[in-house]
Amino acid sequence: MKEFLVSNHEPSLLPDGNWELAWADEFDGTALDRTKWDYRLSMMGTWHHGWGEEGVRLDGNSNAVFTVYEKGGMICSSQLQTGHNYMDAVVDRAAYAGHRFVWPLGQFKEHKYLKKYGYFECRCKLQKMDGWWSAFWLQS
Repeated sequence: MKEFLVSNHEPSLLPDGNWELAWADEFDGTALDRTKWDYRLSMMGTWHHGWGEEGVRLDGNSNAVFTVYEKGGMICSSQLQTGHNYMDAVVDRAAYAGHRFVWPLGQFKEHKYLKKYGYFECRCKLQKMDGWWSAFWLQS
């Protein structure tokens, strides 16, 4: 393993070989870099009422802090993503004859970052409460 250091942050542990850093976000500052990140707000053609943009903040110490919050009597959370897939598009429900779940093949939003191959690394601390599901996903 070789280390790759981004400014004064924890080192990346790149595997041996001809690897180079292609993209990084150390969450410096107090505002999310919207040129790199977007929020996932829908799934399977439908706006997801439990997902929103209010549950992520940067603490000024290179940490993105995710919290659950209440909105309209519903417990909500935020999901960050750099790309979009066909399940992220909200569709005209009438076009699908009222089916609850659809798999729309519609207009894609422009990706913030998309990479097909490479070495991916995430430094994160997940909560440990029973019944909660936290994840760091790599998906198309």
